[in-house]
Amino acid sequence: MQTIIAENVAINVTNIIQGVDLMVYKNDEAALLIGDSLVEFKWSKDAEVLFEELDVCEPIELLAILATTIN
Repeated sequence: MQTIIAENVAINVTNIIQGVDLMVYKNDEAALLIGDSLVEFKWSKDAEVLFEELDVCEPIELLAILATTIN
C-alpha cells in the first residue's frame, strides 16, 4: 500500500494569448504552458510585475526573468 499525501494548492491560470497560459501555484512557483510544453520557473515579485505589464514589456525582459528563475 502506498500513501500519498497531497496538499490543497490553488492554481491561478491566466490566458496570455491563444495557446499560452500562465499558471501560478503556491505563490512561489509558476509555469508557462505553451501548447504541450511546460516551462516552469520561480514566481517572484519581478515576475509578477512583468506579467502585470506584459503588454508593454520588452521580450528580452521576459526572457531575462525566465533565464534567471527557471527550475
